[in-house]
Amino acid sequence: QVTPASLSFGNVAINATSAAQTLTLQSSVTLSGLTLTFSNAAFARSGGTCGLSLTVPAGGTSSCTIGVTFHPTAVGTVNGTVTINTTTAGVTITNNPVALSGTGYQVRVTPTSLNFANQAINTTSSAQSVTLQAGVAISGVSLGFSNATFAQPATNIAAAPGGAVENLARTTATITTTSAHGFTVGTTVVIAGVANAAFNGTFTVASVPSGTTFTVANTAPAASATSGGGTVTVTGLAAGGSWTFGVTFRPTTPGAVNATLTINATSPAGVVITGSPVSLSGTGALGALGTLDNFNRTTQNTLGNASWSQVVTAGVAAIHVQDLNLLGALSGVAACDNAQTSSNCLAGGAAYWNLAAFSNRQAARYTFSSLTVDGASLVLKATGGTATVPANYIQVSYSGGQIAVSTITAGGSTTAGVVQVNGAGFSINDTMTATVDATGLVTVWQNSNYLGSAQLPNVATWTTGGGRIGMQLSVGNQVDNFAGGNF
Repeated sequence: QVTPASLSFGNVAINATSAAQTLTLQSSVTLSGLTLTFSNAAFARSGGTCGLSLTVPAGGTSSCTIGVTFHPTAVGTVNGTVTINTTTAGVTITNNPVALSGTGYQVRVTPTSLNFANQAINTTSSAQSVTLQAGVAISGVSLGFSNATFAQPATNIAAAPGGAVENLARTTATITTTSAHGFTVGTTVVIAGVANAAFNGTFTVASVPSGTTFTVANTAPAASATSGGGTVTVTGLAAGGSWTFGVTFRPTTPGAVNATLTINATSPAGVVITGSPVSLSGTGALGALGTLDNFNRTTQNTLGNASWSQVVTAGVAAIHVQDLNLLGALSGVAACDNAQTSSNCLAGGAAYWNLAAFSNRQAARYTFSSLTVDGASLVLKATGGTATVPANYIQVSYSGGQIAVSTITAGGSTTAGVVQVNGAGFSINDTMTATVDATGLVTVWQNSNYLGSAQLPNVATWTTGGGRIGMQLSVGNQVDNFAGGNF
């Protein structure tokens, strides 16, 4: 005989193979020519001790085992049999054939990848949707992001009275919250007693039957309520249920970021979630900066705008507005031709935007308007000294295909790093942008392309401190569209 008379494999993810279950063949006569016949290819032999024959000693019995696995390729119930054949004449094997059954299911996540493209650093993208669909009841659902720049965003739960702000295609069997607010569980989940205060609790949905909806709504009597930071989290789904949630990208550094989102469930044991992990990608990009001056002041002898402070003394170079949209570093008050060949073009100049002291996260940018670009510098975090000669500042200077990032103090200049420029370097109509953050990390950009970074010393002047921005131009430099601000 063979035992048991049937094997049930329960729920197995499609395209996955179950653990083997065991059949035991026992006989009181020697069996020869043993073979197996499976009526459905979803079931197959996997190990066991039975061979082509089973030898039985006189007056005794012998047994051997047969391992069977289930490998569904489609969703739904699968039935079959396994027949044990023998060439030994006159033998009947009890319980033969053995009934086999199992159910193929799919828990899947779609899409399998999210691309956030370019996102300004230190800003949060719009959410993209991910949907988890359960072909079988699952519990213990959790999300794991391999990089903290990607996250499930908070949901604005508080809103104007009566305003539904979270509609989910499911209902709850259980809702728990970390908040002390009261709740009514049903078709509508009511946030009770929330007036002009944000709700920052966490909803945990423990079991979600499919095909129904619940709404989180603010029913407080106040005229308005602030946006909250609550997060709706689903930890379980009934068979046929689904959960759609958002993923956002908030880069903190420039350049490409690649990561994964892994969706796990603890039950049923060994559950396979097709499509997990989800590939995540995005690029930290430079955000927009407001143009502070495009230099449309024809034939000004000096920079000529109260927004600027600069060194201007007799016979010493100043930054001079020469033609429309051009800024040249010139000497004195005399004209300097466009070819920059006049004897009046002798020395450079410096200027600092004096209308604001920017935060500890700041940026400056200009566009080169001449073929002579070597020696042009951007200035960040200028402090101390006088309005025209700051005592401390960060200098980001271009020359010979590379950019030197230096700190300038009363004690002299210290180079913190050198960033190589791609290809032929900067040329006319290219923009050079420099940013510095609250850790003293300076990043440099050519147009919208990130070139590299340099880390400044851990000194408050270069890290947590703010200051003014500006430029330093050598003979022949012409730039346009000076831009800057906080970022």
